[in-house]
Amino acid sequence: LELFQKMQQEGIEPNVAVFLSILKACANIGDIEQGRLIHDRIIKRGLELDVAIGNTLVDMYAKCGSIKHAWQVFSEMPKRNVVAWNALLAGYAQRGHGEQALKLFQQMQQEGVEADRVTFLSMLRACARLGDVEHGKRIHACIIKKGFESDVYVGSTLLDMYSKCGIIEHAQQVFDKMPRRNLVSWNAMITGYANHGHGNNAIKLFHLMQKESTKPDKVTFLGIIKACANLASLEQGKQIHAHIIEERLESDIFVGSSLVDMYAKCGSMVHAQQVFDKMPKGDVIPWNAIIVGYTQHEYGEEVINLFWQMQQENTEPDEVTFTSVLKACASLVALEEGKQMHSYIIKTGLESDVFVCNALVDMYAKCWSIVDARQVFDKMP
Repeated sequence: LELFQKMQQEGIEPNVAVFLSILKACANIGDIEQGRLIHDRIIKRGLELDVAIGNTLVDMYAKCGSIKHAWQVFSEMPKRNVVAWNALLAGYAQRGHGEQALKLFQQMQQEGVEADRVTFLSMLRACARLGDVEHGKRIHACIIKKGFESDVYVGSTLLDMYSKCGIIEHAQQVFDKMPRRNLVSWNAMITGYANHGHGNNAIKLFHLMQKESTKPDKVTFLGIIKACANLASLEQGKQIHAHIIEERLESDIFVGSSLVDMYAKCGSMVHAQQVFDKMPKGDVIPWNAIIVGYTQHEYGEEVINLFWQMQQENTEPDEVTFTSVLKACASLVALEEGKQMHSYIIKTGLESDVFVCNALVDMYAKCWSIVDARQVFDKMP
């Protein structure tokens, strides 16, 4: 972008190649304002009908989150090749507009445009987000016809789609047929099993992954920690923890918080506290993990103490924090602490959150303050 500005200052007129490069730069950094200025320059130069320029404009607007402008450019293109269709489809899929992606794909087929692997990747992601397994199966049939099923990226996205749609056996079938598997495919399968309560299968896959010399990453460990937590398998969890230490991921905020949660669900608050103590404390996520853990085991005083520590560390509590702390106040019948929490909740603007309100009503009721419980209940949205 700086080079482009220097070109302008020196009066050098940009050509198509320069415009393509600068639009890609805007897309990569999400600079829609600069992208619009470049678009205006392109129109003034009469280059907006160039196919490559049109494709890149659609892609730029889509990646910057302006699907409306991406569609406008797309609809005005006199000739649309598969690149333009893919750019808009990817934009719809990535921004959570799955229904529009499916409609656009149907239109693409009606216009006789040949789908490629990029098209199918976007469509599978759209189906995964929607949980639409029927459309997913149709896309799968198209993939088989086109001969893309053996592509490692298509295969990984396909099994991820089936997993997210809850059809884990279809995901396993795709996984088993893959001629080669990458880390993404292993992660999708392990996470799928963990998310659907098949913890033992997730652990078996993790060991198989190691035998095949595929190095796990953060996503792998998040899936396998969840599997151990669901199984309440402390010994398996400790083994995974040892792997995490080897990979130097223990201080990662998400991995560390998941370890805290896993140890809590396995009944070992000592281990949960040890992991928490080693973690950076600037984010609410690890605080919530340890607070929720103590709440589940009814260590109410520890929960309240942790809340005050959290305040000293200047970490902003959220609805998860307050819901847990209010449960602790209720279990201790600690009305004064509960009222203090209520004041904090009002200050943070969370008094309209349904879960927080329910916890407030429950806390006041269990502390025998029925009048306060009724007042909160009457103000609930």
